[in-house]
Amino acid sequence: MCGAYRAPNRDVAYQEQLCNALSDIARSDAGATLWFGGDMNLPHIDWKTESITTCSYPKRMNECMLDTMHDLGMEQVVNFSTRKDNVLEILMTKIAVNRCRE
Repeated sequence: MCGAYRAPNRDVAYQEQLCNALSDIARSDAGATLWFGGDMNLPHIDWKTESITTCSYPKRMNECMLDTMHDLGMEQVVNFSTRKDNVLEILMTKIAVNRCRE
């Protein structure tokens, strides 16, 4: 389980470092259950369709989070607005299936 906060004024490089760290954690034990949560301040991601709706931030910032989620086989489970009409606080998971059978 890990968490993070991305302040609204952080740049693409910060988002890429965050996504790389998440990838490193996930790959350190590929069979482990992984939970990742936090306030990512990415209001332009439609988590239901996993698409980018608009871009007041650089598009790469949103793409990085979506790409990392897909690359790691994670699912975003928060399906309701957390601030105004936006889902800014996320909780992603990759649940290991049959882990206890090893």
